[in-house]
Amino acid sequence: MNEAELRTLLNQPENPKLEFKREFYQIHHEDQQVRKQQWGELIKDILALANGHVGFAGKIGYLVIGVDEQRHLYDCTEVSINKQQILQRVNNYCQPHLPDLQVESVSIDGKKLIVIIIPPTPYLHETTQEIQTSNKKVFPAHITFVREGDSIVTAEEAVREAIKKEKASSPSSPNVRAIQHLQNRIDAIDVNLEAKRYELENTLDEKVKNQILSEIQELKIKKGFLVRKVSIRESASSGITLINHARGLKNKFPHDFISDEVRSEIEDVLRKAIDSRDLPIEELRWAYQEIVKLFDEDENLIDAYEFGVMALQTGAMTRELHQLHLDICRSICLLYPDYAKEAEKYIKIHEQILVEESV
Repeated sequence: MNEAELRTLLNQPENPKLEFKREFYQIHHEDQQVRKQQWGELIKDILALANGHVGFAGKIGYLVIGVDEQRHLYDCTEVSINKQQILQRVNNYCQPHLPDLQVESVSIDGKKLIVIIIPPTPYLHETTQEIQTSNKKVFPAHITFVREGDSIVTAEEAVREAIKKEKASSPSSPNVRAIQHLQNRIDAIDVNLEAKRYELENTLDEKVKNQILSEIQELKIKKGFLVRKVSIRESASSGITLINHARGLKNKFPHDFISDEVRSEIEDVLRKAIDSRDLPIEELRWAYQEIVKLFDEDENLIDAYEFGVMALQTGAMTRELHQLHLDICRSICLLYPDYAKEAEKYIKIHEQILVEESV
């Protein structure tokens, strides 16, 4: 966004896709309760801008920081904002997830303003858990924030349906459309899986049962592949997600092609990562990428996960590796239920460390 585009926004009144804030949210406040409430405010405001209202479904949402109601400007030079942290926190509280958002700083009249840009999506985003805001109000899960003029309200069913209908007919970004298409394919597989399971329960013939089990396994593999592609799309802006690294590697590195020498080299680099913080980040990242290539579908992801746990336990992780292993843990939760509980513990550890390092 440039200065001219920002001036255009400043000359408009607040609306379902435009909000002005004098100062940024106190998400780094020393008081934990204040931090929680301020995060709640930010999440509520972003979700409301993502949903908008009837007549605004296909428009971009803008949250402009450093502007009061009289359009006086306030410098935000000292404001520190981590885009990925905000997107991650918002997506922890909503479903479907926001595919992306942008954070830009724009200089105008000697002041630096912050603009959070929320691209239009074909979804209506609903809360998945309770949200507490700065006025001590608690919003329950399963509600939809929308904006009526310059106010945020929870949508009634009639409004929800009207916005859904409008969003479904509005053009959106190629990335959002791709995610929607992938999700539709996943939903279709889920329906097919349910039918196959029912068929299996009502079949006595062992030969037929084996055939159905084979078909179920094939469907699960296809679903896992699609889920990972959605993860790529949803996290494309981070640039370091596990699935983005592993994409297409099955054909390039079949499991029976990888030699013991290659495996040994990769493991050696990983162990160096545990022993030394001075190893170049490019080499550390390469090691994680290569360990993901070692196995066909299952064990490589688990190897990458377990090596990351070793590095975490010895405190030998850079910020980049915390982010990368966080993505690995999330993929583990999606694909391997037996590991999910443990992986969730490490997800919380990584998230806390990344938040603290961003302060």
